[in-house]
Amino acid sequence: MGNLYASPEFNATLRPRSTFQSAAAWARSLLGRTSDLDPPTEIYGPMPDPGRNATILAVRDALHAEPLHSSHVIQVTFTAEDPLVAAAAVNNAMDIYVKDQFNAKGAAVRRAAQWLGERAAALRAEVRKEEDRIAVYRAEHNFARA
Repeated sequence: MGNLYASPEFNATLRPRSTFQSAAAWARSLLGRTSDLDPPTEIYGPMPDPGRNATILAVRDALHAEPLHSSHVIQVTFTAEDPLVAAAAVNNAMDIYVKDQFNAKGAAVRRAAQWLGERAAALRAEVRKEEDRIAVYRAEHNFARA
């Protein structure tokens, strides 16, 4: 949804610190801790990014979607200080949704086509087998082809 991570409205780490936050950070530094959200040192893999996670939660909270009165229409809203940011976020969310639906339907079509191809091959093999049985039966009973 654009670069909302670079927006102080959604990324709290970009906002100026209050006096209280500065004092709390100073006190934590005296205790040898940089944050209450410091990950344990035993974690393997990618390190969690509390700022990124908080931004994702803020964006999630600003985005709302609901169906309109027993129809196939959904109403999507995004709350932001800048109306252009809100409009872009809604447009991006809907673009992602439409592309996801398109990909899901394409995958379903591919699965159906694969199943139909496999079923057609199985039916062709069954028809060949039955034709062979008919040919053997005709040969055994001296039936001539008409």
